[in-house]
Amino acid sequence: MKLYILDNGWMECDENWIVCLNSYKTKTNREATSRWIKIPVYCVLIDIGNEKILFDTGQNPNEYDRSIRCPYYYREEQLLINQLKSLHLEPTDIDKVILSHFHDDHCGNMDIFKSAEFYIAQDEYDYVKEALDNHQKPKGAYKYAHLNIEKIHLVKEDIKIHDHIQLINLPGHSKGLLGMIVHLEKEGTLLFPSDAVDTHLNYGPPAMPQYSQYNLEKYYESIEKIRNLQERLNAKIIFSHDMEQFMTLKKAPDYYE
Repeated sequence: MKLYILDNGWMECDENWIVCLNSYKTKTNREATSRWIKIPVYCVLIDIGNEKILFDTGQNPNEYDRSIRCPYYYREEQLLINQLKSLHLEPTDIDKVILSHFHDDHCGNMDIFKSAEFYIAQDEYDYVKEALDNHQKPKGAYKYAHLNIEKIHLVKEDIKIHDHIQLINLPGHSKGLLGMIVHLEKEGTLLFPSDAVDTHLNYGPPAMPQYSQYNLEKYYESIEKIRNLQERLNAKIIFSHDMEQFMTLKKAPDYYE
């Protein structure tokens, strides 16, 4: 089994969007300034021989509307379809797509995977469906979320989709959110929490919230669930938007096994 990190470019933003009040003025430091940072956007491809599994579909530059607050940048080779081509793959080669949640930087290219089976958290799907059925925009970065999926598995409980791959429910950042645990022979266990934990600064301890989340109480509960899993499985956590960590990771066409 091989696991590839597909580099899908980066976004830039005020660090306080990622770690709430990480910088602020005080009586004794009235000149404090916030930091403008880069955060990675990536997808994960797992090749188990007769099956190809994709975790998240990254950002679609043609469907993006946060250009002032959080601009998105990419090089041509970082477009998801070109990342797949670098591995001699086409969208039709992907058998399963796991969407961690319906925010635009995680589901932006979902339309190109016409033949794949999709996995999404039940609560996330229901929340978006209810909003769209009522002609409303879901709260958060859901501008391009839609439900045009033919083959879909709605995940209510933590489940295994392969002997070495487990999906875990981590709500809080969004109404429903799926993380992924992958057990590799050489690398060991990798835990991908998606935006349940953006960076090591959010993880702590102590845990530090993002600027906004759907449910703060569940956000903290999910972080504690991740801590327990990390300890029990001796897992390495791969954060979703931690540029410092991302720079140390192997990127496709290199891989973990």
